[in-house]
Order: sequence, then C-alpha cells, then structure tokens
Amino acid sequence: IIDNQIHQNYHLWPSNYLAYDLLNNSTNYSDQYSDETIKLLEKRYVYTTEIVGQNNEEIRTLFLKLYANPVINKLLVATT
Repeated sequence: IIDNQIHQNYHLWPSNYLAYDLLNNSTNYSDQYSDETIKLLEKRYVYTTEIVGQNNEEIRTLFLKLYANPVINKLLVATT
C-alpha cells in the first residue's frame, strides 16, 4: 500500500516521459517534454557513458530504464 502511494504521488519529470518514449519507441508522452529535454537527457547519457567507460545498447537500455521506471510504476499502480 505504501509503495502504491509513493508511485501515485511521485512527481514525474519531462526526462521520465522522454525516457519512457525512447525505451518503448513511442511518442505517447511527446507533449510532456521539449527539445531542451531531449538535449539534456542526451548530455546526461554522454556523461554517464564517460563515467562507465562504455557506450553500447545495454548501457543505453539501463540508462533509459532508470529514468522511465517512475512512469512505468505509475502506470502499473493506475491499472491495479
């Protein structure tokens, strides 16, 4: 119950919606983010790959999942 309340009340950011769309190859939430959000998330991704020292599809997927999970969790709570 507490987890559901956390997921329901968590403030979703434009980067969360963008990551969800990129991860799912969709535009479901394109009204929630701007070109500036795209640039910002790309910068964060480049910075992350520099720290990790790798840039491959697995790293990209993990990166996007980190940002997309709040959207996924909110969708799951909404369907229960």
